[in-house]
Amino acid sequence: MKKITFLLTIAVLLSTKYKTNAQVNGISYTFAPTAEFQKLSDKQGISDGYFVGGKVGFGFGQFVELKANYMQSLNLKRDFSKLENLGFDAANLKDQSVDITRWGGELKINLSNKALVPYLSVGTGVQTTSTDSSNSFKNIYFTGGGGIQFSAGDRYTIALGVNNNYINTSPVANLLNTSERRNNGLAAADFPPSRLTNLSYNASLILYLGGKRTSEFTDVDKAYLETFSNGFNGISLPLEISTGQINFAKDLGLENTKFIGVSSGFNFGQYVGIRGFYWRANEDKYFSPVQRLAIYGIEGKFKLASNNGLSPYLNVGGGKIDALTGFQAPTASTFKDSPFVSGGIGLDLPFSKYFKLSAFAKAMLTSNNLLENSQKPEDLSTSWAYGLTANLVIGKKSRNLDKTLNSSYDERIEEALNVEKKKTEVLKSEYELKIANLEEEMKAAIDKGDKDEFIEKSTEKKAVEKAVEKLDDVLVKENKANNYPQNGQVASWGLTPTEFRSSISNIKMTMESEMQSLKNTIENNQMKTSMEIQELNFKIESINIALRSIESNQKDDVFEIKSQLNRDLLDIKNKLNLIDQKTSSTTTIIKTEDGTLQAVAQAPTVINQSPAANTAYLTDDQLNAVAERNQNTGFFSKLNYSGASAFGGFNLGGNPTANLGMRWHYQYLKSSFYVVPETFFGFGNPASFGLFLNGVKEFNIKKANSFTPYIGLGGGFLKIGEKGEDVIKLTSNIMIGANLFKVAGGKFYVDISGRGLFKHNQFVAGYRLPF
Repeated sequence: MKKITFLLTIAVLLSTKYKTNAQVNGISYTFAPTAEFQKLSDKQGISDGYFVGGKVGFGFGQFVELKANYMQSLNLKRDFSKLENLGFDAANLKDQSVDITRWGGELKINLSNKALVPYLSVGTGVQTTSTDSSNSFKNIYFTGGGGIQFSAGDRYTIALGVNNNYINTSPVANLLNTSERRNNGLAAADFPPSRLTNLSYNASLILYLGGKRTSEFTDVDKAYLETFSNGFNGISLPLEISTGQINFAKDLGLENTKFIGVSSGFNFGQYVGIRGFYWRANEDKYFSPVQRLAIYGIEGKFKLASNNGLSPYLNVGGGKIDALTGFQAPTASTFKDSPFVSGGIGLDLPFSKYFKLSAFAKAMLTSNNLLENSQKPEDLSTSWAYGLTANLVIGKKSRNLDKTLNSSYDERIEEALNVEKKKTEVLKSEYELKIANLEEEMKAAIDKGDKDEFIEKSTEKKAVEKAVEKLDDVLVKENKANNYPQNGQVASWGLTPTEFRSSISNIKMTMESEMQSLKNTIENNQMKTSMEIQELNFKIESINIALRSIESNQKDDVFEIKSQLNRDLLDIKNKLNLIDQKTSSTTTIIKTEDGTLQAVAQAPTVINQSPAANTAYLTDDQLNAVAERNQNTGFFSKLNYSGASAFGGFNLGGNPTANLGMRWHYQYLKSSFYVVPETFFGFGNPASFGLFLNGVKEFNIKKANSFTPYIGLGGGFLKIGEKGEDVIKLTSNIMIGANLFKVAGGKFYVDISGRGLFKHNQFVAGYRLPF
């Protein structure tokens, strides 16, 4: 007893330290190495000793476990020292080793789901006993008890328990051989079997495999679990009608019979149920009048799957075969009422969450006095029952899945938006600090008299200020577009986190692009303007020579010289206008102190044009057109068409379809960023189609030849059949893929597009056309 008290104390202390709960929800598999100490009855004729073994089985949620067990004794001895009152001298008996093995089944009920769990258990099975000098013999045993288990870590517990084991046996008949009984004047018939009680103390390490911890279940998990299992939440009430056939054991003296009956009880969640049943034997065929023979009892039902399809299950129970008043046995002998224990399997076929059919088969083990006189397994008679059951279920409906999904979706959207808004506020603060720094740099440039640096910093400041204004606009737009769930109101999302993030990214990219464009323009234009002015000064020098020749009357063809001068001056004027357009500067011709002409470029004001391409081969009119076009700094003016592509594939999610479509690829400047409009048509019932605008970023990998992975983000309109609706909706698009290899001047690629946060998934292979 002191040992037990010590072990219980240790268990309580450990359960206080470890707050984790190792029990799991769903169907789990349990494995439990076990050791026990048995204090055998004084009338057993065997010494006390230790057993080792294990238990394996199923866990049905957190509260019910069904196990098969096997135990083996260690170093037991025959001990008749407490049986000398039977009339023989135990000292004359030789010491002999006794070997006991037990195998059977056990039902365990956990009474809590906390760290410290009390439990109850019941079971039965067959015990095999053998000695050195006698043949082995078998007995049926029954066991019942309880204990506590505590969580020692994730998915394993330690259990300590106490059990009473009941067995019908005779030590004189079973443990003494014929010569030993004869020498002591004993007869086996004088010592019939009697029920003995053995007390056992056991300890197990229980491992839970599979299932899912309760703490890992989200509200969406629970809603899906309830919707796609039995469709009910908590306790439900089954109403069942059964029919089938019973094949009775021959020694019962009963003929095989058809039966019809009813059953009802409770389902505790989706895995475990208990039923009381009452059957009556038919006189002849199915649904014929019933006889005065009843079969009734109680059984537990344990489902081995959690889905809305075919679900196998186990049943374990017991009851009575009852000959009612007026029953006529088919043989001359009179049939006596017989108790039974039963076990079997079945299969549920659900047609809805309210109605299902079940097929079952079970063995019924019978004995006239099952608990008192059953000594050997062969003392039991085995009858078989099999049939069909129509099952109507009444219970509390599971939570609305769509409502739960919407609620969870709204929570995630709100959380993601808050994250994006915080990031935007941080980015805005950084930009405002940058503006303050640029203002300081502008003041420093004024002090130094550096007009170029002042203009550069001023232009940067305007670009950053423009970005801050756009950030404010996005925050205002989000506040107006989104209605957050408050006080039970339904949420609406006019601007999703993805769209919000995309807007902020575009603002950052635009500002960075303007900064880079400014830098390139200043560097390139300074060089090009210097060269062009040198060219003009060369022409002006020729004009100066001509003017001097006119003044000195060195040439007679004055008219021809003047005509050439006018043409040269007109050409210079056009070139100056072109320079002014490209640089936003003022280039003029001045007269120097010595009376000669010279072209001079004044400092530019605001420069934001992209650098011009090499245009040496263009005419003046074409140069003017190029300069006019370069004044357009919009986003779409920087997109260059780089080909189209065709693709084919399929869609999973919603209504399955076979998809064919086209994409058009526009490269942004010379970067690895592309704007990709896309359209597709899906062949299915119903058909689907979509129109999307995507931004795609390619990632060039060195030494990867033509392999180029890419990701994309976009949105558009999608029509796809889902749950019967046929509507067009605005949704997001996430693209992940890669260009694999080149074929005939084009590129072969594969990718997946997740529409609506991967609610609808398009898998395609495509070809990038070389035109």
